[in-house]
Order: sequence, then C-alpha cells, then structure tokens
Amino acid sequence: MIACNVFQKLVIAPVKKELGLAFKGSQKNVVEALEKNMLLISKEKKKEHQRVFIPLVIEPSFGIGRIIYCLYEHSFYTRPSKAGDEQLNVFRFPPLVAPIKCTVFPLVQNQQHDEVAKVISKLLKVPGISHKIDITVTSIGKRYARTDELGVPFAITVDSTSSVTI
Repeated sequence: MIACNVFQKLVIAPVKKELGLAFKGSQKNVVEALEKNMLLISKEKKKEHQRVFIPLVIEPSFGIGRIIYCLYEHSFYTRPSKAGDEQLNVFRFPPLVAPIKCTVFPLVQNQQHDEVAKVISKLLKVPGISHKIDITVTSIGKRYARTDELGVPFAITVDSTSSVTI
C-alpha cells in the first residue's frame, strides 16, 4: 500500500533584495554576517510518498510464561528497610497462587521452641499445606524479610511452648 502525506514545511531564507537596498555594495558580506537576523519565514506545502505495510493477521500468544510474568509483575514491589539504608524486595502473592503458603519459626532460639515448630510443620504436612520451617539464629525481623522476598503470605511464629501467632 502506498500512502501520500501532505505536510507543511517552515522555510527560512534571507531577503536579498532588502539587504541590497540597505547595504548596497557590501551586500555579500552582510548576507554572510547577518544571515540569522534578516530572514524570510514562509510555509511551503510538500507531498511525501511512503510505502506502508499493514499486517492482515495478528497472532497473539498466551502461554504460561506470560501468565507467570504478569503474576510476578503484579506481586513484586520494594520497600525501604526499617533503618532506611536499603531497599527490600517483596513478593505479595495471593494465598491461592503462592508457591509456599506459610513459614514456621520460633520467636527465640531454644530447643523447646524448635520442637514445637517441628510439630507444627508435621501438622501442616498432613493436609498438604506447603510450608518452610526457619530455625536459623538470625533475628525475627530478618526472617520475616526473608519470607517477604519469597512471597509467603502467612507466618506462624512460636511464641512459647503453648502459644503461637499467625
């Protein structure tokens, strides 16, 4: 398909007749020196021919990769750390599609709290709830931040041997 576009072009040129009347014999030197100040501004119409290709078939692609990419894009954001010195990555997956549904970690590090966390982990395995148990020696805030990076929607914190926080 060939398209014809008409557009206006702005043309700027020195008015040599006016320069000749004003400066007589030194017109050539004046044209060179003052070409930017004594100008004629006019508009010209010009036709331009272009060859344009318009596809007749549009083939959209909706694979699983695009769906996962959209899920990642809508679930990811960054937030400042409490100290404000760095940005923390956070995935906020809806619980239905989160790959890991919850994490289990004891509030303080001792053997009794670790045992309660392991019992809760066994109870979560029975109905098939995907989870992660974190009994590392890092602070509770860093463990929460680590689960935010994974996109875990729920956390179970073992407060004592007889109470937990969800």
